[in-house]
Amino acid sequence: MKPPLSENDARRARSRALASVIVDAPRRVQRFVVPEDGVHRASSRVRHVTWWKELASLWWREILGTGRRRIAVGLLAIQLVAVVALLALPQFHVRRVNVVGTQYLTRQDILAVAHVPSSSIFTIDTSAIQNRLNSAAWIESSTVTTALPNTVTIRIHEWPTALRLVRQGKDYLVSESGAIIEASTQAWSAYQAKPVVIDDRSVLARTISGQDLFNDHQLVSFMNSASAMFPAVLGTHIIAFEWQSDGVLAIWTSSGFSVVLGHMDTSTALHTLASQMEDLVSLKTELSYASPTFGYINVENPQQVAVGGTPGIPARIQQDLLNAAQPPRHGVVSTAAASNLPRGLVQAGGSIPAASKSAAAGSAASQGSTTAPKPTAAVPAATPKVTYITIPQG
Repeated sequence: MKPPLSENDARRARSRALASVIVDAPRRVQRFVVPEDGVHRASSRVRHVTWWKELASLWWREILGTGRRRIAVGLLAIQLVAVVALLALPQFHVRRVNVVGTQYLTRQDILAVAHVPSSSIFTIDTSAIQNRLNSAAWIESSTVTTALPNTVTIRIHEWPTALRLVRQGKDYLVSESGAIIEASTQAWSAYQAKPVVIDDRSVLARTISGQDLFNDHQLVSFMNSASAMFPAVLGTHIIAFEWQSDGVLAIWTSSGFSVVLGHMDTSTALHTLASQMEDLVSLKTELSYASPTFGYINVENPQQVAVGGTPGIPARIQQDLLNAAQPPRHGVVSTAAASNLPRGLVQAGGSIPAASKSAAAGSAASQGSTTAPKPTAAVPAATPKVTYITIPQG
């Protein structure tokens, strides 16, 4: 006789017996299995599920699929909503544009070229704005940056000023690139010592193929280098470049004589400037530039230089230089006092030439009025002898 089973063994035996009964039991036919030879007929049951509910259920089961896919789709939807909100919220629309680095140009000049849109800060194309700024004549380079929530910063590096230009009573500035802008008082100390160009030509005579002659970098470079070369090599200073109404370019010096360069209204003529300066240097042994006995040197003909006249600065040049010695007022060159004459107008002994004294007296008497003094007419002199100097070629 077998010993009785323990309680644990008895429990295991009952579990095994129950499992055997379940496994060995006959399987019931599924309720919704339709026999192959069965006849289908419509159901009279009313369905309460609408089409959009079925579509949502299908999308939830088939498209979203597993839990991980549902989480990924949910995060993507949140990101899309956040992007749309950032683009639409007015707090992120551009409200402030900072302009840094301007000296001659105004804030309005920069904004007119930049065309910064007032859209969302996230859609600002800084490269496009920078390209527009760099295409402006007076701007050498620029940098455009954005900062949250709504600020655009424009940093400008302007071309240095090379010349001061006087045209029809107005004062302009010429950059090293040849760009021209109207002068203002905001940067007076930065450009007051620049060489002065007096331009009396007509509008048509100022251009080559529709472009202003100062757009030729060679001309601006020549005037800069000549201003430095004259005191170092010839012993006299350039007080003004004069472009006469007939198109002839001349240089006026502090010693009281002029250098006639000729017509410089073509690119070919501009290429002769360097050789003309060489002719002047070669005449140092024959002519005294510091204490001249002549009034002009004509170097138009490279083979035969004409020297003649008497030293002295015409009243029209003195008046233009007097006017240019003061900051412009609303773009119009103002009248200057005699004490503000450029250094070149003062002779070596420290006195002002006779013609300058009369012009300065008229200037001092007219201070406080809006009418500029009338230049004193020069006293006609006897026609001086002209000397021709032949310069060896080669």
